Amino acid sequence: CRIVVFIGPTGVGKTTTIAKLAAKFVLYANKKVGLITTDTFKVGSIEQLKMYGDLLEAPVKVAHRAEDMRQIVDNFKNYDLVLIDTMGFSPNNKMQVKQVKGFLDGIDPSEIHMVISAATKTVDTEEMLKTYRELNYNKLIVTKLDETRTHGVILNAKKVSNCSLSYVTTGQNVPDDIEIASSNKIADLLLGRKEV
Repeated sequence: CRIVVFIGPTGVGKTTTIAKLAAKFVLYANKKVGLITTDTFKVGSIEQLKMYGDLLEAPVKVAHRAEDMRQIVDNFKNYDLVLIDTMGFSPNNKMQVKQVKGFLDGIDPSEIHMVISAATKTVDTEEMLKTYRELNYNKLIVTKLDETRTHGVILNAKKVSNCSLSYVTTGQNVPDDIEIASSNKIADLLLGRKEV
């Protein structure tokens, strides 16, 4: 069972990105996927994920406490893939970093993806990456490439995080507007040779 966690501030598109990936793995790779959320704060986030789960016939579980998380992950041990949505928070809120860390301790995720928006200012992105570093993310996902005409934040984020890019997203359509990050396509975007 591969356990993949998604972290990042509010509004960057974590839940939609998870829905896109879940759909790809269920519909095109015929994988058994389970979904978990710890985001009990944002209004409608649980319902949004449950709606996607129902459409894909993928179970969605809510972890209210760290103990819940370990139990739910254990219940999904016969699944191919478990995607975990975490609560978003301001990079200035150090207490919530500790809260998310508490949920992740003891589950041994295969990957932790830091999700950032291409439309966020570089200085703010760098601050987010530093604040979230405590959560030991090892991959980057850049969302909302369609919402900005400048894409330098991708290079800056890669440099500050020292992580490889896994995916980029280019819109809200599930499951379509996501693709594996390609160095050629990103170079074309950065050099203005291609539009999203």
